[in-house]
Amino acid sequence: MTADAAAPSAGAARRVGARVAVGGDLGTVRYVGEVEGQTGEWLGIEWDDPSRGKHSGATGGRQYFECAVRGAGSFVRAAKVPPGQEFFQALYKRYVADDDQGPAPDELFAKTARGDAKAIQLVGAEKIMKQQGQLEMLCLVALGDANIDKVGSTDANMRKLTEVHLPGNPLTGWEPVAALCKALPALQALDLSRTRLGVPAPALALDLQKLRTLVLNACNLTWPEVEAVAAAVPLLQELHLCSNSLTSLEGPARGAGALAAFDKLKRLVLDRNPLHDWAEVARLGTLPSLEHLQLNDTALTHVGRAEGDAAFPALRALLVGNTKVSEWGSVDNLNTFPSLVETRLSGTPLLAAARGGGRYEVIARVARLVTLNGSAVRASERRDSEIRYLRAVAMEAAGHAGDAPEAGVLAAHPRYKELVGVYGEVAGIGEGESGGGSAAPERGVGLVDLVLTSVAAGKGAVMGSKPMKLPAGTSLGQLKFLVEKLFKIPVARCALFLKSPGAPMPEDLSWGDDATIGWAGATPGCEILADDVDPEERKRRRAAEAAEAAQRRAQLEEQQLGFGDGLRAAERANLGI
Repeated sequence: MTADAAAPSAGAARRVGARVAVGGDLGTVRYVGEVEGQTGEWLGIEWDDPSRGKHSGATGGRQYFECAVRGAGSFVRAAKVPPGQEFFQALYKRYVADDDQGPAPDELFAKTARGDAKAIQLVGAEKIMKQQGQLEMLCLVALGDANIDKVGSTDANMRKLTEVHLPGNPLTGWEPVAALCKALPALQALDLSRTRLGVPAPALALDLQKLRTLVLNACNLTWPEVEAVAAAVPLLQELHLCSNSLTSLEGPARGAGALAAFDKLKRLVLDRNPLHDWAEVARLGTLPSLEHLQLNDTALTHVGRAEGDAAFPALRALLVGNTKVSEWGSVDNLNTFPSLVETRLSGTPLLAAARGGGRYEVIARVARLVTLNGSAVRASERRDSEIRYLRAVAMEAAGHAGDAPEAGVLAAHPRYKELVGVYGEVAGIGEGESGGGSAAPERGVGLVDLVLTSVAAGKGAVMGSKPMKLPAGTSLGQLKFLVEKLFKIPVARCALFLKSPGAPMPEDLSWGDDATIGWAGATPGCEILADDVDPEERKRRRAAEAAEAAQRRAQLEEQQLGFGDGLRAAERANLGI
């Protein structure tokens, strides 16, 4: 090990502006000195978690310091603030210490010949020399909440590290970060979540230039500060900014060069920020390399269109799960993104209210989608979903009065005519002429090869499966009578579910007994499941599920954005006044 001349002094935590960790809580020193009526030296600290505070910097009628957040301050005896430790010191304690514990298996990784990360398991009694040899292979280390505030000494054995996780450490500014990058020349990915670093000085850009991935979750950053950080990391490709209370993505610069610092950015994660206006997200549309954008657990109510081919040209994945998206127009707008192949809409009011979960309709409305809610969309599922969607639109049109239902219905279904061109007319709008392509059977016409399966375990019911060919016009009511005959499930207690090829889950066919199996989405190769269910119990279960979904949505709206509560009451006792 060699001494780092630039390492901060041991008393660095005793100065105003320094970051400290006390009892597991992080804060910034706002005052150093005496407190009237008390003995010794005290530190006035503004805590990252305001609930840790006791006041706003005043006690005994005197204002000692100011807090950016009201009530986030308190005093702690200087002697009770533990000194920070060096990065390499913490690393050796966790990964090289010669004790019976050794490092946790999920914290020690090495690169294989194929470039994958493989966990290394070390036995505590092994010699340090053997551990040292393993450390030379390390590609990733995790040192979260380790009270690291400086780099200190360096070690050439660590020069192969490419990924370092340092969340929740009291680093003061970007200087120790730059020193770490300098000491680890192979470093490309750095997790600095739950820190308060501010903006890096231009002089530090040289040491930060090799970073490709930055994780800055819960760092209390504004968007102008984010832009300044990106400008100091010119090769940045992946940026995580969860829980930063961002409501705007507008920086000080205007015009075509406003987001020049993000030209190489491929992945941006903005989960758990209170973004509510799509116009803010649309500002990112000029980023030429952006492929993956996460907006889960935000306050967005809709997804806008990608206006023109120049908007979001490379975006392949847009994730908006657990948002307030509630109308199908947002799904139709996804189809305007030229490269989009993946989306997430789980946990939205839209899918919560959609019959059967809405999966088939999302697939049908977004032409290039290959992954939905983390599940692959196979070609067979796409075909079945699009045909079923055509039938649903046709039935919707049939329910409209007048000679030209297309005016209202087609406006709500932009892909309808495109799909008619692929599959032909499906008993509905403009019925009569085929739009070309391979025609799908009209509602009530043709036979469907399927498997009818009883999963009922009730008294008297028979379990089993039977391959069948049924007319597409068979009503669900007729099918229930057939189930009663074959499997002894009473019609009044028969619940039907459709399992389409490639679909991850069966869909509840609670459409009403007059609906046909063809309209409900039964296609060749599907399976219809029959179960014996108490109808009253089924109603109660549906009501409970609806109430639970509503409660989850309410909790999402009320929850505080952040990375965790940070409360450690047992360790706080008697630390301050």
